[in-house]
Amino acid sequence: MNKPFYMCGKRGDIAFVLVVVVTIAAVLSATMVMVMVNRDFGIKGSSISILSEYADSTEEYVIAVSTMVGSKEILDSQENSTLAKRFVTGLLEHKSLLAQSRGFYERVTVPESVRFVATNEGYSLDISAIPIIIVEGKHRMQRIMNLQITFDGQGSVHKVYKEYSA
Repeated sequence: MNKPFYMCGKRGDIAFVLVVVVTIAAVLSATMVMVMVNRDFGIKGSSISILSEYADSTEEYVIAVSTMVGSKEILDSQENSTLAKRFVTGLLEHKSLLAQSRGFYERVTVPESVRFVATNEGYSLDISAIPIIIVEGKHRMQRIMNLQITFDGQGSVHKVYKEYSA
């Protein structure tokens, strides 16, 4: 009843063959997926990077124009109660042709979005819900920014604070 050595363990051969077949099928299917996948990750990443750079430069523009016009209106100080109106009028005089800044200029014409008031330390400019919308091809990026700039009594910028809402 002793079996020869080459006859031992025949039951394991079926499992071993199945493991080899399944492994080969998995390797072939993974290869097919890699060949068929669209590999434009670099293009998508660069377009998102461009959108982000445009949004950052638009934000810098909004802050620069707001501080410039705000300082000018403080130095021309006539009456504190009309400061917000004069700020909006001053902004519209410096209206840019940049397409990205269009949302900013539309937002400041809404009366309740701009608060420019005298405080104990100087002046505070608050502009709420400034839309920063950038469109590049089929990609679109949108940020909503709340901006607060504090000035001292001479019109110098003391602090710039920006916050993003969802």
